[in-house]
Amino acid sequence: MRRKNPPGCSEKSEAIIRGKVTEHLIPYFPDFEYNPKDARFLGTPVDFIIFDGLSEGEMNRVVFAEVKSVKTGALSQREKLVKECINRGKVSYEIIHNKE
Repeated sequence: MRRKNPPGCSEKSEAIIRGKVTEHLIPYFPDFEYNPKDARFLGTPVDFIIFDGLSEGEMNRVVFAEVKSVKTGALSQREKLVKECINRGKVSYEIIHNKE
């Protein structure tokens, strides 16, 4: 016998799924201000790293982007930690060599 979902459960699940799909497709929306070719989806702890200008052969900046479905979408604790670290300039570029 199938369990009946509590009221509002299916609507909440649908909203979560819609949000996950939007996260992946946002670079192709008309109001996305970067070239979709420059965006790389991570998902967590940030949704995208955008290499602004790279597809045209010039780097303007690197952008860490989080997609929220509503203007008031709050950051999770992990997202806040990443944002604070980036804002403090604690970002570097490293080359990691495989020793094998």
